[in-house]
Amino acid sequence: LKFNLSYFDRKYEFEDPDDPWDFTYSSTHSRTLRLDIQSDLSYSSGIFTFGGEWKDSHIDDLDNFGVNFKDKKMETKALFIQNRLDLARNFFITAGIRLDHHSQFGVHYSPRVTGAYIFKDTKLKASWGSGFRAPRPNELYKWWGNKDLKPEVSSSWEVGIEQKLFNSRLLIGLTHFSSEIKDLIVYDFASWKLKNLDQSRLRGQEITLYFIPHRNFIIQANYTHLIARDKKENKNLLRRPRASFNFDFSFKPFERIKLNLNLIYVGRRKDYDELTFSTVDSPAFNRVDFSLRWQLKERIYFTTKVNNLLNKKYQEVYGYLCPDRGVYFGIEFNF
Repeated sequence: LKFNLSYFDRKYEFEDPDDPWDFTYSSTHSRTLRLDIQSDLSYSSGIFTFGGEWKDSHIDDLDNFGVNFKDKKMETKALFIQNRLDLARNFFITAGIRLDHHSQFGVHYSPRVTGAYIFKDTKLKASWGSGFRAPRPNELYKWWGNKDLKPEVSSSWEVGIEQKLFNSRLLIGLTHFSSEIKDLIVYDFASWKLKNLDQSRLRGQEITLYFIPHRNFIIQANYTHLIARDKKENKNLLRRPRASFNFDFSFKPFERIKLNLNLIYVGRRKDYDELTFSTVDSPAFNRVDFSLRWQLKERIYFTTKVNNLLNKKYQEVYGYLCPDRGVYFGIEFNF
């Protein structure tokens, strides 16, 4: 049985020091309590998994125009089951379903099926599934939000191949993926508010690498080529880079301590300049994150994470700086 209880208290403040009229101040304070439970039951021809998730969030938000909302509550509950069936020593099929209940958007079902065939050091894989994402409080109630937003519902599939080399120390993978999204949430520059797009498609390829040069070192990397289109308007979606790269380095200097360094690169992408009312090329950026996981006792772990370790100035959205360095701490109990 895996049991995870976490609490996050975050406060984000933004203020442009060059704004003479102080029109750019905003503050968002969120408190989230989350509980995850999962159990795996092995039997002769597979593994049956079941579990649940509960998340309770309270958010305060204000800006220079006043209070947008105070102690806004959102609660989500989820149950899931999954069964992995080993049809042969080298052929596996997994099927599952997730049931989400959102306090504002009701009940949604998300089924998923995957399959894999292994021949010596080669693995062929395929999957299909659906997903659900409810609008966040800021997307609903900020001045740029929209109370009429609908949840995003997606249907995705992928096929791929993985190859092991050098006695399984190196794993290389290639995957082709495609997603159809109904009611994708995007920003509408005509109304200065969020809206839903009727139909969108995201497709592309991903190259992955997993390398173990030493039992205490693990190197992972992936490169993604993405094409994201608005099917109704027949044009590219904004803020979706064609190229992105992720490099992850894990190191265990001691048996109970694991360190992780992560480099993220996001390539150039089309965006919108709100001052000139024109489409622009948003520059590429990179960010370094760091995390530590320390086993204090058999089932107790201390965790810390530093986002934007080098405290770089970058923009995911053109014209808006991302948060400076963020430091987070936590305690994990496994039962």
